[in-house]
Amino acid sequence: AVAGNVYGRLSDASAFVGYANLSRRLQYTTGISQDPVYVPINGSTGPPPGDNSGQVIRFETDYLRYVVRNLFVTGQYPLNRFTRFETGVQLNSISEGFVQVFQDCNQAGYCTGVQFHDTTSLPTINYVTPSTAFVSDNTLFGTTGPVMGRRMRFQVSQSVGKLTFSDFLVDYRRYDPIIFNTLTFATRFVSSVSVGPDETFFPKYIGRPDFIRGYDRANFNFVDCTSIIGGGQAQCNNAQLAGSRVAVANAELRFPIIRRFDVGSNFGLPPLDGLIFYDAGLAWSKGQTAHLGRPPAGTDPNFNRYPLTSWGAGLRVNLFNLAILRWDYAIPLATGRKPNWTFSLGASY
Repeated sequence: AVAGNVYGRLSDASAFVGYANLSRRLQYTTGISQDPVYVPINGSTGPPPGDNSGQVIRFETDYLRYVVRNLFVTGQYPLNRFTRFETGVQLNSISEGFVQVFQDCNQAGYCTGVQFHDTTSLPTINYVTPSTAFVSDNTLFGTTGPVMGRRMRFQVSQSVGKLTFSDFLVDYRRYDPIIFNTLTFATRFVSSVSVGPDETFFPKYIGRPDFIRGYDRANFNFVDCTSIIGGGQAQCNNAQLAGSRVAVANAELRFPIIRRFDVGSNFGLPPLDGLIFYDAGLAWSKGQTAHLGRPPAGTDPNFNRYPLTSWGAGLRVNLFNLAILRWDYAIPLATGRKPNWTFSLGASY
């Protein structure tokens, strides 16, 4: 597989090259990738340096720029058609630097092209991550998500080098059909816990629509909370949604609303499913204490973390097998939160 995008400059290109060999029972996948990440720091407006005419205005934004490069090899050995063991290793390299992005415009409204100026380079972060996992999946899918079966993944990884930490992942999902392919009760538990000196370098964010709905509808740029390079929590709409250790539990009752609706003889509307959900999640980091139950008044989230919960209803539309559209109306159960709508893309968990 080969994929790529170019964003203005070749050095800012996203690229991926991968190869998989599934011809034998012992299978493997290998690949290499590059992804740039721009984190805005501040912006300014004024005359360009050395121009005192007052006829030109420069619009400038300063960014902290990361380029993440990854080389990976993963082997998998299936025990049967549903269950397998995986083991692999990743070589990771993260380069950092400051970049000025600016554009000059005159009073008539004519502007130059967007220009980039690399100002300062920071030391590169290199580290290695071996991992091993047990995976099982025997699910059957409907039009917008699984309707029967169970899925699980238990994984352990260890990062060494410039960054040192261990990560433990538990992901277990069940799909119990009350009426097959008509009424399904879906449950999920996911926990990812990082432990070690650098565990907070990659904070995890559980405010996404596929984890806990209703708490961070306005934060479309998740890099503010969970930058793949040590993002802080200051820009989060809710800092309690980010941490190096997370646990999320979900329950959904799924049912069809429209299975088939023909308009004329050659056109039909896509399938529409409905659901009722309950979400709960907890995020914390080293030095913070995780609690169960409701937080007492005056709790400081910098030291104590409590679960956040919500419930609501949603719609799922299979857009002719091109994409699955998701609308969710969530009612957060935390004090001071208002119900809200969320739109997202992707299959149900």
